[in-house]
Amino acid sequence: MKKWIDWLVAALLCLALVPFGLAEEINLSSYTDEELISLRNQINEELKLREAARKVSSPESDFVYVSNGEAVQINQYIGKGGNVVIPNEIEGLPVTRIAAEAFRNTKKITGIVFPDKLEFIGNYAFYDATRLTGIIVLPATVKKVDSHAFQSSNISGVVIQSSCEIGVNAFSNVSNLEFFYVAEGCAPDFAHSSLTYAKKLKTVIFPDTVVDIHMKNLTNSNQATIYTPAGSFAENFAKQNFIRCNTQEYAEMAAYYASLY
Repeated sequence: MKKWIDWLVAALLCLALVPFGLAEEINLSSYTDEELISLRNQINEELKLREAARKVSSPESDFVYVSNGEAVQINQYIGKGGNVVIPNEIEGLPVTRIAAEAFRNTKKITGIVFPDKLEFIGNYAFYDATRLTGIIVLPATVKKVDSHAFQSSNISGVVIQSSCEIGVNAFSNVSNLEFFYVAEGCAPDFAHSSLTYAKKLKTVIFPDTVVDIHMKNLTNSNQATIYTPAGSFAENFAKQNFIRCNTQEYAEMAAYYASLY
């Protein structure tokens, strides 16, 4: 039952239903498994409603962009900041690319929601965006996250939903990163050092389709546990690199994150 309690406490904190710093005072030990499942489902629905409310597109005037007549690339963000929702379309064309350094060093943005047909995030796109927090959900259309794309930002989670290429240092030195989730059936290609020095990283979920993890990844992520199917490439990677691995709870963990994203 402890795993249910941990998940629920995290979700309650996300919903700001308890004061910061009081998570340790929550006692759910008297709940039955059925009650915990019901409560978790209610929390999931509330999280989805809040996420939908968050996805009101930012105005086109917040972006410097260019078109090739078929699609649009975001070259720079010039808006006031806060939670930024990149429109799915600009001038009737799909937004498919974020150029190199488009959001680099910005201290304005606190969250980012990507367009549904995004394919490419350029190098240093969100580098050192120190106020960028929350969970990065990459659409299933993404083909490449280039080098240093989110390095030194303050995101807390990453959701990968495609077999994309992940460049060097794309998610390195992300000090508040706590989870990294790869959806079932996806086979991202990790470059060396694409996921390093995430000292708060606790949960890494890799399906058995992940078959290319460079040995330098997860460096200094001493709290991390890889959840993966037994016999997978990720399990062998964990053993070879002295990283905690849990195969028994993989299905449960993967199903939980899939229900959220």
